[in-house]
Amino acid sequence: MKRSCSCFSQVRDEMFKTNLVCSFIMFLLLMAVQALIPVPRLYYRTALQFCLLLLGYLLLLMMVLAEEFKHSPSVLQQFCCWIHENNNMRNLLTVIAIAINFGMALFDMIWCHSTETREIITSETEEYQTSQKPLTACMYPEFFLLSGVVSMVTCAVFLRLSSILKLAILLLVVVIYTYFIEVSFHMLYVHNPEQEQSGRSQYLRRKGVSVLLMGMFVIAVFYNGRRWEATTRLDFLWRLQAQQEVQEMRDLREHNECLLHNILPAHVACHFLERNRNDKLYSQSYDEVGVMFASIAGFNEYYEQKEIIHEGVECLRLLNEIIADFDELLEETYFLDIEKIKTTGSCYMAASGLSPDKQSRVVNDWHHLSELVLFALAMQETLKEINKKHSSNNFQLRVGIAHGPVVAGVIGATKPQYDIWGMTVNLASRMDSTGVSGKIQVPEAIRNILADWGFVLELRGEIFIKGISERKGHVRTYFI
Repeated sequence: MKRSCSCFSQVRDEMFKTNLVCSFIMFLLLMAVQALIPVPRLYYRTALQFCLLLLGYLLLLMMVLAEEFKHSPSVLQQFCCWIHENNNMRNLLTVIAIAINFGMALFDMIWCHSTETREIITSETEEYQTSQKPLTACMYPEFFLLSGVVSMVTCAVFLRLSSILKLAILLLVVVIYTYFIEVSFHMLYVHNPEQEQSGRSQYLRRKGVSVLLMGMFVIAVFYNGRRWEATTRLDFLWRLQAQQEVQEMRDLREHNECLLHNILPAHVACHFLERNRNDKLYSQSYDEVGVMFASIAGFNEYYEQKEIIHEGVECLRLLNEIIADFDELLEETYFLDIEKIKTTGSCYMAASGLSPDKQSRVVNDWHHLSELVLFALAMQETLKEINKKHSSNNFQLRVGIAHGPVVAGVIGATKPQYDIWGMTVNLASRMDSTGVSGKIQVPEAIRNILADWGFVLELRGEIFIKGISERKGHVRTYFI
């Protein structure tokens, strides 16, 4: 709750400039009223006081409105921006503006007080005749009450000002005005000694009503400010909660998208993230795809030995380290065309050329197949580095690669699995299972393609491939 209150006080007040302009308009109205009121005064001093207060207000406006003018100095614009973002500075300028308006409304009361004091001193030495006294606003102190109320309205103009601070300022104004009203009515007593007791009681009632009206106005302004502040804070909390919920939804969506991109290839994930898609099944046929199966030879036997002595968990940690290092290779820019399909036990399956845009853009381009072979070689080097860390191990990678047409798709709804099917996949799997540890075995069809890319291939001979040799006979294979 304290953090929310602190955030509310530090929020930029976009209405502060408008509030200050409204306060300045009230200042001009008070100045016009004070100039038109018939009060005994020295006009050159009055003009000087008006000019000083007006200059002070213009200085406030210049500091607050500087960012609205493009040609103002950059230092002044930065200072203006700091004012709008600093709550304490805004409160200080608000108090200064209220003080200027209050001072303007108080001028005539001060003049009446000083003038009446001089007249009383004079009446002690000279005969004072009230019949010769001109009619001025000093004889009706209720008029000054209206000027004071207008100056107190300035507190209500600044909506973001704290209600407690408003109450403190208003109480201070009431105390000062009460003093001057008391003095003003006292002067009327002194000037009218021949008034009857009923006339004096009327003065007391007028004085009491004036103070009571100011007290009622203070309560009204404080109540309105308190209600507005409570509503504004509640609205701020609602907006803050809404922003937090929206941000949480965005974070959750980004997290889900990240998980989806980790499970599925990028173009497949984008397909499932489309809002207007109607089909629930995703499938895509490809004509030129490279498929790789890479098995860690002897790992299953190694796991069985470790499981006997209850070290199966350590064995899984080692397998996780190997697979994670293989996955890191896919993050390199050179292997962007390669997609990991799945892992089955200690067998790693990957494919190249599954991006639809590259299939349609480049015809008979087997560059991705050379990348797949280089990826297999990088996997062998990675496994050698892991063997060096674990000196007791001497694992080797057995790799089989084939190329040709496949069908790719996503199976499952709540737990989607991206996979590929076809004779090419079966041939690549047989290249792995019939291969030799530490070697990359490929069929003869790949030899001509890889030879053009600078790879050296060694003839292994013709071998029996289950599922293929029954129909086409033995398959000639090569080692890379």
